[in-house]
Amino acid sequence: KGDVSGSNADNNRAYCVVTLGPDLLCSSDNSALISSAVELYATHKLLTHDGTLNLATQTLLTDIFSSCPGKSPLSKAAYSNTSEENMMCPFTTMYEDDLVTTINSIYKEHGEKTNPESEELYLSTSGFLSWCSELATSRPVLLLRCILATGHDLQYNLLYPVDSDYLNKLTKYCHPEVDKTVVRYVNRLCRSRGVSSNRIFPQEILMTTADKSDPGLAALFSVPIEYLRLRFAFLQVINTSVSKHLLPAVSLSTVNLAPHSIGSVLLRGRDFLFYDVKLGYLNFVINSTDRRSGDSVPPEIIFDPLTFVHQTDRKIGNTITMLAKQQLSRTPSSELCVKLAAGGDPIFPFNVKLTGENVAGTSGSFRYFMWLVAQELQSSSLPVLIECPSASAGENKGKFLLAPKNIDYHDEALLLFFGNLLGVAMRSDVPFAVDCLKPFWTRILGEQIDYDGDLKQSDIITHNFLKGLKSISTETEFKELVGKMCPTHFTNEECCPGCPYKFSYASLDGRDVELRAGSPLITWTNLSQFIECTRELRNCELSAENMIPLIQCGLEAVVPLEPLRLMGPDDLQLRVCGQQNIDIGFIKLHTIYQVGISQSDKHIEYFWNVVESLSQEDLRKLIKFACNQERIPFSCPCQESGPEASHVPPYPMKIAPAEGRDDRLIRSETCMFMIKLPQYSSEAVMRERILQAINCRDDPLSG
Repeated sequence: KGDVSGSNADNNRAYCVVTLGPDLLCSSDNSALISSAVELYATHKLLTHDGTLNLATQTLLTDIFSSCPGKSPLSKAAYSNTSEENMMCPFTTMYEDDLVTTINSIYKEHGEKTNPESEELYLSTSGFLSWCSELATSRPVLLLRCILATGHDLQYNLLYPVDSDYLNKLTKYCHPEVDKTVVRYVNRLCRSRGVSSNRIFPQEILMTTADKSDPGLAALFSVPIEYLRLRFAFLQVINTSVSKHLLPAVSLSTVNLAPHSIGSVLLRGRDFLFYDVKLGYLNFVINSTDRRSGDSVPPEIIFDPLTFVHQTDRKIGNTITMLAKQQLSRTPSSELCVKLAAGGDPIFPFNVKLTGENVAGTSGSFRYFMWLVAQELQSSSLPVLIECPSASAGENKGKFLLAPKNIDYHDEALLLFFGNLLGVAMRSDVPFAVDCLKPFWTRILGEQIDYDGDLKQSDIITHNFLKGLKSISTETEFKELVGKMCPTHFTNEECCPGCPYKFSYASLDGRDVELRAGSPLITWTNLSQFIECTRELRNCELSAENMIPLIQCGLEAVVPLEPLRLMGPDDLQLRVCGQQNIDIGFIKLHTIYQVGISQSDKHIEYFWNVVESLSQEDLRKLIKFACNQERIPFSCPCQESGPEASHVPPYPMKIAPAEGRDDRLIRSETCMFMIKLPQYSSEAVMRERILQAINCRDDPLSG
């Protein structure tokens, strides 16, 4: 979990104890469970270099002591007061179950007489700190356990209020938007750690500087950290109950007919469910709807990759997508319904054979096929997707929408196959990088789009144009605005060719659409009608009523739509497309080294130094070079169940030895996610060879 030596390693040690500590520190059998790393962390956390309590620890212990009712020095009766605000009782009970015996021992060794005529002992703040100092020296982990028992975390922040009055004051922060934002924050935290939400502990909820600069978490900026932790713990319990007891027993298929059913309530509350809970339900359904018989021969797609290399503007009939659609046209959809891909030799919905290639496995060629098809769908070769108009204004570049059109028989078949591929991506767990905007995923779920929000995201030019027109309040103001753009608009002369104030508007794909017959120009009288007609045009195009049902039909033939409705648009996009950014820490965690090399070898150190310095674009190229896909999952069962658990394909990445030194090139075996790495003599040579490999990966003549 990180270096635990030296005074600068506090963050690494903190991460070690935060992730492992709650089980270890709260165990009653310390000697058997607590490692030397945790012991070292506790000592470093509590004491200075000269063995005295550090200032932060002294301050916290003083606050704990001051929570007792009464003034210092304290009598034994005040110390043992069981009121809610007294943190000394849980503190001392964690030290020893017998509270009375412990208090008598503390007072005997560190108490003092305040009245010479009385034998009664009192405990001052200095006496309590003296006892804690002895405890920190002899049993530091035990002192940390006592601190945790008072409701504080390892950063000495209050994890949960012990005062019921203060707890009642926190209810003013109780709001659905806060809970939804907590869920989004935890989902992001889980992805960065590669674990599920039930492996996150409340004390790990920390609003960092980076978090506070994220507009998506704005609802949490003014909320006390202890409330966030309490709310997370509450949501965690709710999610566990829903996952174990409700989801396996509730049908989501009839919620439209039964709006007051439990299933309907779950759909309305899906934003309060963590992503891994919804994903677990979806994966359960995928595995339960496996329909391919054991003795069936998998469908197969065969093509020559050299035919398609560097052909970005192919005609529709000369694309891999259409070739694959034709070869699978007689395959029943049931043959595509296999269990979720897992293990080193996964079963995919179909096999892909590359002619002219001597390939032993099927994984690399399948991933290569999915990558190529995604590229084709987002190119001009296929009439399915177009880049959103906002891209021309510098917004959402590389994001796509369905291309509006009147569809024919061939378009219907292509859209059905597109839906099939979305389902295939989920069953194979291979990210299918079709970067469509939110309206597409919303409509796939059968839901209505958010017109204003989705229009701003998809076509900010039209959004701003209509916003400007709606802000006009007088006819004079309207004429001034139009006159600047088209001086002949209000004359008998022909209007300017590029006049934007005609009663027509450009469609998403650039066609001029007449909005109303007989009204060639916009006037003050029909301005509101023009705004409404333009809104209706964009709403129809974003909703794609003539195309979405076909994609849904193709998708449902491979994956049931029922569990997808629980996901929501953003979660569905993440499940199908994967994450665009590469997490090197997660890759390193899932890398194994073949016989003959180890992580400490010099050339392995060179390799990771170079990889960690690469841009995200180059990292995607490296992953593509190693396993034939630019995006890979960032969750894996081995994070939950240990190294013996089955890895999600293509993990683990393997680094194997290769013959030669500086004169040899890096090689890869994409089916196995394996990089064969020569022992280069320097980091400079390693960088040169890595850049050469990733930039020549699609060149058929590169070897």
